[in-house]
Amino acid sequence: MTIMREEDIPAFVTAIVEAGFEICAIGDAHYCLSGEENSDPGSVKRLNSISRSFGFREHLLSEIVQYLRQHGRSIDLY
Repeated sequence: MTIMREEDIPAFVTAIVEAGFEICAIGDAHYCLSGEENSDPGSVKRLNSISRSFGFREHLLSEIVQYLRQHGRSIDLY
């Protein structure tokens, strides 16, 4: 199993965006991916490929959220 490293976070975010999806932190503890409501099968396939290539990343949740917030990709919750 592939396990994502902290130094892979910028490349992961870039790959998601370049595949046509958005990624943003939600508050201080979560992030989400979104794309066109009716994404073409090729985009979804690219997203799945990106997810597999970067691998397991649950252990980096707070680091991914922090990176997204630092780069203006966040939605604050009040």
